[in-house]
Amino acid sequence: MKTHLRVLFHKFGIEDLPQNQKRARLAEIALELGLVVDNER
Repeated sequence: MKTHLRVLFHKFGIEDLPQNQKRARLAEIALELGLVVDNER
């Protein structure tokens, strides 16, 4: 799992963010691009 996340962090240009912000930013990007849908909204 960590390897996959590292690849995604790199692809979206967020590998330099602090560790505690990377996953949250990745989720935001995925929602913004419509890659995942938040059915709660």
